[in-house]
Amino acid sequence: MARSAAKKIEPPSSIKDKVIFDGPHAVTDAVLEKAEEELLALSDEYLIHAADDIDTLRQSFAELSNTETDQALYLGEIFGVAHNIKGKGGTFGYDLATNIANQLCRFIEEIPEQPDDFALKIIELYIDTLARVNSDNLIGDGGPVGKDLLNGLYDIHVKWRSASKSH
Repeated sequence: MARSAAKKIEPPSSIKDKVIFDGPHAVTDAVLEKAEEELLALSDEYLIHAADDIDTLRQSFAELSNTETDQALYLGEIFGVAHNIKGKGGTFGYDLATNIANQLCRFIEEIPEQPDDFALKIIELYIDTLARVNSDNLIGDGGPVGKDLLNGLYDIHVKWRSASKSH
């Protein structure tokens, strides 16, 4: 059977079809600028919401640390809050918080439902690091401090992985 030339298929762009470029409801530079201003105004509130999320993480972690029966439940709660932080952080310019929360989610996916003490310490470290990002208002990638924080968290995650494989 002879091969025919590859044919590129362009899927329809349903989003593009819904965007209005003309008229009173058009997406213009002015509309985009106004949306960015409103988003910037909301970014001040982000720190308040992030502080609430960190409090929730701490409460769930305390429950996780003090029980052996419902640990999967509390891991799920921590994962859910971290996932929300991951989404909101990027929206409001807190990329470091997004990256840390993402690492926390990946770590929770990797550990067993009954985490050992080392894994619990690492979860607590992630939560403390998110609290620091919030309290120090580390915007964007956090610069050199952010890089050090991410590298440290990554290194401890790798150490846990290595230790858990040797057991």
